[in-house]
Amino acid sequence: MFLAMLLAAAWAQDAPPVPELSAQLYRPPTDSRHTLWTDGTGSVVSGLKAEGRAVLQYVNRPFVWVPDPGVDAEKTALVSDALQFDGIGVLHAGRFRLGVVVPMYVFQAGQLTQNGGGIGDVALDGRVTFLDKSRAALGLAASVEASLPTATTQAPLGSARPMVDATLLIDDELGPLLLAANLGTRIGPSSTLDNVDLGDQLLYRLGAGYALTPDTGLSFDLGGQLAYSAPLSNPAGAPLEGMVGAWGRVSSAMVLRAGVGRGLTPGIGSPVARVVTMLSLEPRGIPDTDGDGLIDTVDRCPLQLEDFDGVDDDDGCPDLD
Repeated sequence: MFLAMLLAAAWAQDAPPVPELSAQLYRPPTDSRHTLWTDGTGSVVSGLKAEGRAVLQYVNRPFVWVPDPGVDAEKTALVSDALQFDGIGVLHAGRFRLGVVVPMYVFQAGQLTQNGGGIGDVALDGRVTFLDKSRAALGLAASVEASLPTATTQAPLGSARPMVDATLLIDDELGPLLLAANLGTRIGPSSTLDNVDLGDQLLYRLGAGYALTPDTGLSFDLGGQLAYSAPLSNPAGAPLEGMVGAWGRVSSAMVLRAGVGRGLTPGIGSPVARVVTMLSLEPRGIPDTDGDGLIDTVDRCPLQLEDFDGVDDDDGCPDLD
């Protein structure tokens, strides 16, 4: 049984009041191509480029309460089920990207919910790409996301005050394999749950994507967070979740992604199961299969990255040292 938190003996008979925290660990990325959770560094684009995403996710038992710990302790699902829809809009300009995420809860159930719907915390996400991985040894970017306290749900699925996430993004492509890592910090309101203090947190995500073809692939993500004020011996403040997925282009403009996740630690937000589907507006445009910035029609080596070493850098082929 995943997601157990230990509360005071005074609460042993009654459910606790609704805490000011969000038990939703997963946040869909605004524009990652090869992973379902870990953000990519993006690329430097010419002009303006707009994209959009629609994300539907179901999560089972992300918040479970154990009033009297023990081998046969009875567990109460404070949030047992939630069905969430996220509408995402993204605008790219040069090395900058601005995204907006509007979450809506279609359904929620549990002892601390009203078994209805509502709006979640709207987020604004900005990113700047310092190194474009198609032209550098690796990709490097930084993002800042501000979550607004817009939630209308009477459930621990939204914050009562604003939160800010500052994250460093790194990724690299090794042929068809993309590896990505995110490391950041969250500044937000504090919430005390008897045996753990939740406030500012360390955020981390690791992702890998493997392109089976230019239009299809598989992915794996590992995401978690750690409350700075919570001791490492208390798993309530250290949720961790793994997710496997796949993607495929369904038209010249649309890409479908889907995945399943499962909590790996008994932390607040780490669920028994999660199912994610994501439909993205990503116009194909002019193909650049190897991503080196030279389109396939002029790239003499469309499956090999140009190494940009000052020798024949416009032919698309790596040059011998």
